[in-house]
Amino acid sequence: MMLLPACPEPNADGPRIATGCYRLPGAAASAGAARRFTTAVLGRTHPVLDDAHLVVTELVANAVEHTRSGLPGGDVDVAIDVRVGSVRIGVTDAGRLPAAGTPAVSGSACASVLEGGRGLFLVESFAHTWGFTCHPGPERGCTVWAQLRTPVAAPPTDSGLDARMQD
Repeated sequence: MMLLPACPEPNADGPRIATGCYRLPGAAASAGAARRFTTAVLGRTHPVLDDAHLVVTELVANAVEHTRSGLPGGDVDVAIDVRVGSVRIGVTDAGRLPAAGTPAVSGSACASVLEGGRGLFLVESFAHTWGFTCHPGPERGCTVWAQLRTPVAAPPTDSGLDARMQD
């Protein structure tokens, strides 16, 4: 796991409270590490911590399952930008697999009973807005991001973390 020096895709809302970026191996177990990182950036008392955990879990799981991030040696980058009034979570993958399409919410009526296929539906349900940006070049694939609204009167993060993470 590697902490990144700078966070891509900053959130444009309000004054910055905290920010952090973390590179994780492209493995299913990285979803747990992404949740711990999210707690470190937001703090344990942040009003959208539970929603942020769900969103980061789904985005990391999708990157590992549907992109080159899940191949041996693959990785994912998690970026969190906390502002007054919002939290933006972005997960950047290592590039699409040859048969993969772009990130999309399943429109199937059966999606609610399937074991898989609900990830972006959940992200869409919990986020104020979400989207993706595909990056040119061989180094990175797409960043899928979600922005969560927070109460404007939310207390500042209690983490003291600004682009630092301890294992």
